[in-house]
Amino acid sequence: MLAARMAGRVALIGPMAAETVGPDHAPSTPVDVSPLAYIMFTSGTTGHPKGVAVHRSNLAAYLSSIAGVVPLSVGTRCSQMFDLSFDLSVHDMFHTWASGGVLYVPNAKEVLDPIGFAKRHRLECWFSVPSMVARAARAGQLASGALSDLQFSLFCGEPLPVSLAEQWVQVAPNSQILNLYGPTEATIAITAHHFVPGASTYSGLSTVPIGEPLDGSELQIVNTDELPSETGELLLGGPQISAGYMNDPLLQADRFIARCFAGAASTRWYRTGDAVRATASGALAFEGRLDDQVKINGYRVELQDVDEALRRAAGTREVATIAWTRRGSTILIGFVCGSTRSTSEILVECRRTLPTYMRPRRILTVDQMPTSVSGKLDRKALAAMLSAPRPRQGESGGVGETLL
Repeated sequence: MLAARMAGRVALIGPMAAETVGPDHAPSTPVDVSPLAYIMFTSGTTGHPKGVAVHRSNLAAYLSSIAGVVPLSVGTRCSQMFDLSFDLSVHDMFHTWASGGVLYVPNAKEVLDPIGFAKRHRLECWFSVPSMVARAARAGQLASGALSDLQFSLFCGEPLPVSLAEQWVQVAPNSQILNLYGPTEATIAITAHHFVPGASTYSGLSTVPIGEPLDGSELQIVNTDELPSETGELLLGGPQISAGYMNDPLLQADRFIARCFAGAASTRWYRTGDAVRATASGALAFEGRLDDQVKINGYRVELQDVDEALRRAAGTREVATIAWTRRGSTILIGFVCGSTRSTSEILVECRRTLPTYMRPRRILTVDQMPTSVSGKLDRKALAAMLSAPRPRQGESGGVGETLL
């Protein structure tokens, strides 16, 4: 049951009814209430806020399914690394409490050393975006065996690099590592993949697969003609798919569609806008956002492909590529954080591995990759750096630049 304090009164929201009580007021007769559990506002990749209406039935379906994948016990010590405006925090709270677990919430200072926080409290279940672990690695905080108490390590919100998952195995040797995937519209997470160190599944992959649908959920891959395909846009169906958007019928009609697919029980699907590929091993590889496709001199370029080449060239996981248009011309700009290699060396390596149209024309080094309140990489903030005033000669600044 949820309790929300409102000016001296408390609204109690139960599974079937709600009632309003005051300090000296006896409960009134229960009345029917909306099936709405919460509204989560998200801008996604568009930058335009949209309210996603998640029903109690959606959340109940998720909690039931994730309990079979991450079975917690009474007293299990769990992390709460997410801001409340990020729906992964809903997992932390309700999956932990539904299992009788204990939630550990770091303060503003402790968030800067999440590994130390987890170690001090002997946490048994970790959940974060991969970026948090990448920053800890750069800070030298990922000591071998540091988190030997961990039983479960969950990652979601961003692609999980295979190399980072392999490093985490050394940090938390007794933990199962799960890569979760799911947009807010599909209620927290809807697929899961158990990472197996050294498995041939990851041959040729830079990021861990997004896995199989949770119990009761379904997925389809469709091409541009919306026909089933091994490569294309990912569609999601099942009881976790939210009711849709608040007060936005045009977006609702575009993203939530009615389709019938052979062998599928679902007839209502959410179009994720994510590109995926079914690999030879059967794993589902995340290929990036469809709206991350850009055209450079007439060529279609996947920014994630450039990111991966940039990671290898820079020798660091913390990289990002953006498309920058100015005076009618579009170029690629790479951002690098924590590399020991010079920007000139990085550019030389990019010239060696990438065709001309895919090469970053600029490399910018940054002291820290900007992140949103949810901990995800903020590409819009990177683009804003290009418009910010440059430090004058002799001044120090957080951005260094090399031109091709």
